[in-house]
Amino acid sequence: MSPHVWPAAPPPPLLTCAEVTGGTAIISAAIYSVDLSGPLCRVTNPGLLTTAVTDMTNAFTDAANRTPFTTLSAADNQLGGQTLTAGVYRFGGATTANLTAANPLTLDALGDPNAVFIFQATSSLVTASGSVVRLVNGAQACNVYWQVVSQATLGTGSTFPGTIMAGTAIVDDGGSTVNGRFLAQSAVTLNNTTITRALCSPTIATTLSVPSVVTDSPVQDSATLTGATSTAGGTGGLFCIH
Repeated sequence: MSPHVWPAAPPPPLLTCAEVTGGTAIISAAIYSVDLSGPLCRVTNPGLLTTAVTDMTNAFTDAANRTPFTTLSAADNQLGGQTLTAGVYRFGGATTANLTAANPLTLDALGDPNAVFIFQATSSLVTASGSVVRLVNGAQACNVYWQVVSQATLGTGSTFPGTIMAGTAIVDDGGSTVNGRFLAQSAVTLNNTTITRALCSPTIATTLSVPSVVTDSPVQDSATLTGATSTAGGTGGLFCIH
């Protein structure tokens, strides 16, 4: 499978979009809408969003079908306390959380900046309040992917790297710091959330064939979002913050 190069993109100017549902958000990006029903600060581009929906679906399917994978135990905190190297990891739902605050998950690139980590959540992804995913020895957030069949929920104050691709929704309970992207097919709900797009430095190729919306599309490109409880996204099956 051909590698995909992650280009650096200059951040667009800051804009204040008070009409993002639920409160004010400071967004260093554009909000794209398929029609005239979006906030006034939108850019109406139905063609771009149609492409984005297709690209997100392709990337979601690509990640879901990656093999071979290592299956993590079906229990609470099956991610916590582990140090994982590059690879594909599959895990099921947890009664309370897949990751707790007391036991960080460490992703170790072993000195290889090209190390790719793919997580396949067969149901939901839930992190506890104050949980942490750490990157060590050259691991980069741009090479971390979370393919989630249903909803991803970050507990209050989570520290989380990587691209989340959710089959339904992505919700932050409040104040989380994300170095990556939120891509969901129903809604993205933010609550004083800070999201910074993860760019590989230096620019490198990855082994995951993810199309343009996950890498260099202008849809919510290079965004840092903070603000009150807000729900943001596109229409036609894709809500993305990245």
